[in-house]
Amino acid sequence: MNNTVMAFGPGFGGDGGFWVLGSDGKLHWVPPWDPGVTKVLDVATALAATAARISSADIRKKVIAHAEALAQPAAAGIQAHMKAITH
Repeated sequence: MNNTVMAFGPGFGGDGGFWVLGSDGKLHWVPPWDPGVTKVLDVATALAATAARISSADIRKKVIAHAEALAQPAAAGIQAHMKAITH
């Protein structure tokens, strides 16, 4: 069985929310992500991208660990968001 998600709105997971056509054939509103969470994830992404340019393996691992620590609290929110658009 295949599941198809069709989203309508300004962007998937964006700050404006969007509508999704659920498996029940009805439109469901998915609220926007918390802008604070989005900013933290932006910082975590920037840290992870910067880590790739660090030549010292020890420092690179520490920077990646910090990026993961920043992103981890948002994981539950992201999972809830994904569940909302797939059910």
